[in-house]
Amino acid sequence: MTAHPPLSPPLQPPPKASFTAKRTPLSAVANTTPTPNTSTSPSQAHPTRTRQNAHSLEYTSDKATTALIRRVLGSQTGIDQTGSPRSLEDILPPLTSSNEIDLQLYAIIAIVVKDFVQVWYSKITPDHVFIEEVVRVIAHCSRAVEQRLRRIDIEELLFDEIPALVEAHILAYRTAHQTISPSAYHSAPVEIYHSLNPHPALSPFPNSDQIESCHLQAQNETVYRQLLVQGALAVLLPTEDLQNACLRTLVSDIVADLILGQGIGGKACEGWFLHETCIKIVAVIKARIEPKTKGEEAERNSRSRLEQFGLLSPKDGDLRPHLSTNDQSLILVLFWRVLQFAYLFFLFIRFVAVGLNRARSLSSRGHSLQSSSPSPIANTANTANTGGSPSTLSKSWSTVPSPAQRPILDYRFFALCSTLLDLSTHMPWLTGLLSLCKYGLLIGAGRLGAADGLLERFLHNTLTTHITPWPTLLPTLLLNLRTALFPFNSRGPPAPPPPSAEEGLKIRRRAAESVLSLIPKPVARVYFASNNTTSHRAEKQDGGGEDDSDSELEQEEMIAQLEEMLDVFGNAYMNKHLVYNLLELVLARLVPEMAERGTGELLRERGVERF
Repeated sequence: MTAHPPLSPPLQPPPKASFTAKRTPLSAVANTTPTPNTSTSPSQAHPTRTRQNAHSLEYTSDKATTALIRRVLGSQTGIDQTGSPRSLEDILPPLTSSNEIDLQLYAIIAIVVKDFVQVWYSKITPDHVFIEEVVRVIAHCSRAVEQRLRRIDIEELLFDEIPALVEAHILAYRTAHQTISPSAYHSAPVEIYHSLNPHPALSPFPNSDQIESCHLQAQNETVYRQLLVQGALAVLLPTEDLQNACLRTLVSDIVADLILGQGIGGKACEGWFLHETCIKIVAVIKARIEPKTKGEEAERNSRSRLEQFGLLSPKDGDLRPHLSTNDQSLILVLFWRVLQFAYLFFLFIRFVAVGLNRARSLSSRGHSLQSSSPSPIANTANTANTGGSPSTLSKSWSTVPSPAQRPILDYRFFALCSTLLDLSTHMPWLTGLLSLCKYGLLIGAGRLGAADGLLERFLHNTLTTHITPWPTLLPTLLLNLRTALFPFNSRGPPAPPPPSAEEGLKIRRRAAESVLSLIPKPVARVYFASNNTTSHRAEKQDGGGEDDSDSELEQEEMIAQLEEMLDVFGNAYMNKHLVYNLLELVLARLVPEMAERGTGELLRERGVERF
């Protein structure tokens, strides 16, 4: 293999500390499997499940992850002169500027290399140089991507451009399923969706009656993924690695076929997988919201058992008089509830007031973006590392138009929430009221929500501080992605067949029930109530009350409406349109050269004639 020169300073991340075995608070919550509790009987009733939970906790720990990386990606140089193992930062090049993110990324790379590369490469030669070359290439690309991420407005990408694509997907899905023509004349919903939202990788429409169309569509999808990956590598890879056909082909096949094809474009687009992901996310949220409630319940159960066996005297227990729910005063309960809501309202007002006061001294969002934009010196240094001519790549960066800064209140994220919840159908008056408030803040007197306004700075500071702390969120997301794609750190046996249609409906129902459990019951009753349910409840109240059958009917209706909302992500073919559109959007922001020139032109500029 050709020896590579050392990377230049612009692509080197800041110095990092050594790898630690600590985990972030969110990474501890990433694994939603609870630890077995020896004081309860369910752990004794299910010993097999307890062992599986312990095993899942073992293979996701930092110690097991480090051992996996050292075993697969570490070479003979991983042991120093004294015979003790060296740290990972001395063996492997840094991928990013965060040790925790590098640990999860290297774990995914190690699994892919172990299960898909070493299977055939170890039969050819025991040499480890080729694996080191692959790791070095991936590290070079990841550091280049990290630098490009700092030049774009991530908040606008996440809360405006990506929600716009998701909203278009939802509208196309609902339009495809709403038809007034007879069933003998209208087309299938997936065909209507493809006509409304066409994509070259998913054309022609795979008709089950025509086998040729299915093969042609699969071939077009494979070529499309290769073009995307080859175009990105043509910009990110150094010239010597890019001209190495064997290395470039291996990296492109791993990314295009394994990650994009089988992972993102395959399993991640299935409706049942997205619904199961929704269930896991709700479980994580509930675990972070209700820890105190579970602790109080466990303490109450242990106290009741002690009192039952006479081990706790009344004077050792609660000295306050025990009153049943019927004996409590309604006025006292109402007083404490009002006091609680008043305290929460005070905290909200205080948070907004302190944030607005702090926003006066903050710089505008446009100024912060300009300060993070690359300088001409940095552009010249980056072109030297990527192998392109400085004039060509500097011109490509300068020709990228800088779009006008949009206010945060005008982002499509709020429209996406309204479209997903179907707010215009359930509560049209609320949609009009929110639109009027938005118009008053953007156009009205004072223009508080306009670009570089006081409210704009407050919202931007809140997003960057409380919602998008990437060094904390990314390790958790990567850990969940690894456990979903590669359970037990391996490809394992052949994957079981996907759930049937009936099992998929059960998974969707469980997802709807989990989402409904997060919504307060009064809010859910008001929002999901239909005219029939409201009139039926009024008749029952006039007749003398409401029985359990009415509450069950109301519960079933709310679950059915939530299932209808979740069903917009239930078709794999439609989800592929959304996923590929999102992939193109992210690549267009990270690698704007691909939006101006084709893959073949980019490769020819770097001295590669064939790909």
